[in-house]
Amino acid sequence: INTTLQDLQLDYLDLYLIHWPVALKREVAYPQTGEDMLSLTDVPLSETWAEMIVLKEMGLTRHIGVSNFSIKKLEEVTAATGVRPEVNQLELHPFLQQWPMVDYCREYGIVLTGYCPLGSSDRPANRIVDGEPKLFENEVIRTLAQARGCSAAQLMLAWAVNRGTSVIPKSVNAGRLQENLAAADIELTEQEMKALRELDLQYRYIKGNFWCLEGSDYTLESLWDE
Repeated sequence: INTTLQDLQLDYLDLYLIHWPVALKREVAYPQTGEDMLSLTDVPLSETWAEMIVLKEMGLTRHIGVSNFSIKKLEEVTAATGVRPEVNQLELHPFLQQWPMVDYCREYGIVLTGYCPLGSSDRPANRIVDGEPKLFENEVIRTLAQARGCSAAQLMLAWAVNRGTSVIPKSVNAGRLQENLAAADIELTEQEMKALRELDLQYRYIKGNFWCLEGSDYTLESLWDE
C-alpha cells in the first residue's frame, strides 16, 4: 500500500480491496504457472484480512473490502477477525444477478459493487467465449429501453442502482460518461424489475480460470465455492 500511496501522491486511500481470493508469490503480479501461486493453506485469507484491518487502523485507508468473495469466504474472514468487509466487488448484471449475495450484503450492511455491469464486451479476446450471451442483443433489455426512451446501457445501470447496488462501468467517452451518470435518475417500475429478474442465467463473463493454473491449488469450484 505504501508503494500505491507514493505512486498516487496520497496520504491515504478511500478504499483498499483484496482483489481476488488467491495468493501469489512476492513480485508476481500475473502468474504464468502454478509455481507462481501460493495456496490459501499457506497464506489464509483471514491473515491477509487481518493485515488489511491494521492498514485501516494506521490511517492508510479509510475503508477496506474484498472482491470476488463468496458468502463462505466473507463469513470466514469475519469469524476469524471480528471485522466484516465494508465492500464486496463482484460481477453483476442481468445475466448474473447473484440474489443470495445481494440479500446477504443487505442484511449485514456490506456495500455490493458490480463490475462488468454491461457485460465487459471490451475484455481481452482470450477471455471471450464463442457463443456467449450478449446483454446488448437481449430482446427484453432492448424493448424495455426503447419503451423508456433510454439506452440499453442506461437501463442496465438503472436496474443495478434500483436494487441497491453500486456499479463501476468503464468508459473513456465523455458522452457515455454523462449517459451513465444520468442512469442513476431512472426509477424502474416493479414490472420492469420483474422482467429483468427473469433474465438471470447465472452466467459469468469473468470466470477466473486464469487463476486455475496447472500445478496450483485453485479450481473454479474452490474459487467461487460453487
